[in-house]
Amino acid sequence: MRKEITFALVAGIILGLIAAFGFWHAKPVVKEKVETAVQKALTSPTPSTIDVSLEITNPKEKDVFTDAKVKVAGIISSANWIVISDENYDYVVIPDIQGHFEQEIELVGGVNYIFVTALNNNGSFSAKDITIIHSSEFGKELSSENGPETKI
Repeated sequence: MRKEITFALVAGIILGLIAAFGFWHAKPVVKEKVETAVQKALTSPTPSTIDVSLEITNPKEKDVFTDAKVKVAGIISSANWIVISDENYDYVVIPDIQGHFEQEIELVGGVNYIFVTALNNNGSFSAKDITIIHSSEFGKELSSENGPETKI
């Protein structure tokens, strides 16, 4: 019984020393990589959001739609590209001279998250998101609650 305990202690000490040596030897390499990544992040230019003003005119936040398609429209100042992302697709739209843009998208049943991002060639951007709801049953429920129409 003593041989097993002695062997286990010796094996544990040897494995512990090997692991400690590995950690001690790897620490400078990891530290150097972290310092390089931090310096790279501090020196890389970040895009600004000051130059681009984005306003989404349609749809409004938390609107409910019974149709499966809706037009996303808005106005942008000084943007070259508009990216509209919905649940299934990403659409790239180029605004007209006045800055108006419009794109028809398909909705999924239930809650839909729409992300609109405006981008400039110089790296400036602006982003907004909208949450809307698609329900094909919504119109039916309203008409059944009011009952049949009667003419007087």
